Amino acid sequence: DLSASVAELAEDFADLSASVAEDADDFADLSASTAELAEDFADLSASVAELAEDFADLSASVAEDAD
Repeated sequence: DLSASVAELAEDFADLSASVAEDADDFADLSASTAELAEDFADLSASVAELAEDFADLSASVAEDAD
């Protein structure tokens, strides 16, 4: 029966649409997590740069004291 086949096809497309919407939500969540992770790495990078600067200052101070 053509009517039943078309109804079944419409149901399949509705399921596919719901699945694609779910995948889009998952990708949005992944994107947000990735952005958060990038921000965390930027913070870590800034902290490491600060630490390197502190060590450079300490090194200069020790060199001064050695003279």
